[in-house]
Amino acid sequence: MATTLFAGHPHPVVEELIRLVRGAEGSVAIASSRHGSVHQPGEGTLHVPWTPRSSLSAKAACTHVRNAFGGFTECVFTFAPEACRESLTDMTISRTEQYIDENLRAPVFFVREVLSLFADQTDAVVSLVLVEDADTVYAPVEHMVRSGIYGFAESLAAQYRSGSPAVYAFSGQAATDQARDFAAFCHTERGDRARGRVQRFGRKGSLRGLFK
Repeated sequence: MATTLFAGHPHPVVEELIRLVRGAEGSVAIASSRHGSVHQPGEGTLHVPWTPRSSLSAKAACTHVRNAFGGFTECVFTFAPEACRESLTDMTISRTEQYIDENLRAPVFFVREVLSLFADQTDAVVSLVLVEDADTVYAPVEHMVRSGIYGFAESLAAQYRSGSPAVYAFSGQAATDQARDFAAFCHTERGDRARGRVQRFGRKGSLRGLFK
């Protein structure tokens, strides 16, 4: 039975992706941060503690899943940063550091660990799911974080255009009533043509090519 490890920000799209994996009789592991689990415990579901700002915690979470299931073949990392609408001068230094750390350091540490584990697995898949905010006017710090996330995903997708593991990146807005369609898009739009770029989910789930 294949195992998928989920990490990143909680979001309805994640719930739907978990449902799809479970529906295909796959096992699910969830790296849960201080924000709590994104899914209720159940048969075939493993919850692993994870501190987003710690590289050691990322390694420990992946090792825990690997030991529990004898390995895993897919990781889904979801980027859905919380809104940060304060002006640059209104944000305290500690708040700025925490926001940047949790939204930029966390994916770098976690995805790096997963890529290292997947280096020799020809069937391994990494899916980077970028959830855009319906409000497209971002304050400076949030805009910087989101731009960094997109660049990170786009660069990884291009770097792993061929070879192992297969890295896919998906981006788009997802209102509550679109979560299921966005999840299905991320789950099915794969293959050679999908590698090397960020795929855009539109209102009709259309493929819009490179994120620019």
